[in-house]
Amino acid sequence: MSEFTKVAELNEISDPEKELIELDDQILVLFHVDGKYYCLDDVCTHDGGTLGDGELTGTRIACPRHGAQFDICSGKALTMPATEDTNSHHVEVREDGVYVRLREEQEDSADTTTAPTSVSTPNPPSTAAATTPPSAAEPPSAAAPDTSQPLEFATLSEDVVREQLKKVIDPELFVNIVDLGLIYTVELQELDSAQTNVTIEMTMTSPACPAGPQLIANSRQVVGQLKGVADVEVKIVMDPPWTPDKMTDDAKDQLGIF
Repeated sequence: MSEFTKVAELNEISDPEKELIELDDQILVLFHVDGKYYCLDDVCTHDGGTLGDGELTGTRIACPRHGAQFDICSGKALTMPATEDTNSHHVEVREDGVYVRLREEQEDSADTTTAPTSVSTPNPPSTAAATTPPSAAEPPSAAAPDTSQPLEFATLSEDVVREQLKKVIDPELFVNIVDLGLIYTVELQELDSAQTNVTIEMTMTSPACPAGPQLIANSRQVVGQLKGVADVEVKIVMDPPWTPDKMTDDAKDQLGIF
């Protein structure tokens, strides 16, 4: 079992505030909130973004890249697009400073419900106990879109294409890519043969999104099934980057973002 290591002086970090620390070649975030100290991996489990640069609100830290929020007390993922918890570590406050001991794998396997303990500084201000929501469910693997019900339309249009694209579901967030805000533009080019080429500009929730290739393939598949479509081109653009505010209200309700 690893030992507690001193990582900060008692008055080194303001309250509320956070600071990046390094321990055993790992980058961690040390939080000081309401007289208590907490420690998490400096990793957003959605796409590896750094939590140390995020906005701290109470006992929540938000990833600056896509807005996923984590409970600093336990590391639990609180909002999409994160679906996995980040690691939390043991903290002790002693007379000479703040000490951290890394959480080890055997502790996770022995007890997956109890988070590492955070010890208060002497005489901390009283605070209401925070309630930790249940961890997010494991996302299913990417599945082919449902094309059993062909869309009825009089004339091929951008609206028709976007409606068809709603059959494509992001396997991490369980929301269709249109309501998720991934579709930026849809362009139609009519050909002499009464056929139409469709060009779609779409983005991903992160540059390294593992579901990217599947979402592209499914988008081509569903749009290619529309009557009159000759060719479908899907272009991936990362500027402007995706952010949660691009989602529709329906998507935000589905993901519990208010």
